[in-house]
Amino acid sequence: MKLLDKLEKLFRHQPKRKIAEHPSLFDRLRNVFFDAESLKRDLQRIPSFCRCEDAIAHLEDRCSCTKPPANPAEAIRRKGCLAQLETLELDVKSLHQSLQRHRGDLRPEEQTEELQRELSLIEEFADRIGGIVEELRDHAADFGVSCSNEALQKLKKRGAEIEKYSTEFFWSLMKQDHAQKTRRSSQKGNG
Repeated sequence: MKLLDKLEKLFRHQPKRKIAEHPSLFDRLRNVFFDAESLKRDLQRIPSFCRCEDAIAHLEDRCSCTKPPANPAEAIRRKGCLAQLETLELDVKSLHQSLQRHRGDLRPEEQTEELQRELSLIEEFADRIGGIVEELRDHAADFGVSCSNEALQKLKKRGAEIEKYSTEFFWSLMKQDHAQKTRRSSQKGNG
């Protein structure tokens, strides 16, 4: 099954996070998508202004500024921004390692142009998300030290960019898939 088909199913039927001992490259990519989405939601959920002057509690959604969720089960599922950031960072590293291993395990006959493009898109996506994670970690540390609303705004703004990059990645794959289908149909028409 093509990567794009898997990603399309990913967005329609979001399965639970894959935590198997040896997840596939796709499972690792899926974990990064889910972690990024969860982090984005957690950052959106916390108030934009910190009045409690406890940055860590604010980021963990447990300070006086935050309102408790209506559903108690929701509170149990929330990890908090810092824990979610750490999980995303680990999954991005895992995705990078899996990409390198996957590229190294390919036999010459498997190294198609299409596969190389897909792997390059995944690698670029992982690099971009990894860069955002580093910046988020820096902003979170700054907010932790200063507890300034300016640092919090930077953190929330940068966190919102995760969705932008995820969407760009998905559309890049769709454009690539469309171009491949067009090439195949024109080759069949000429052959």
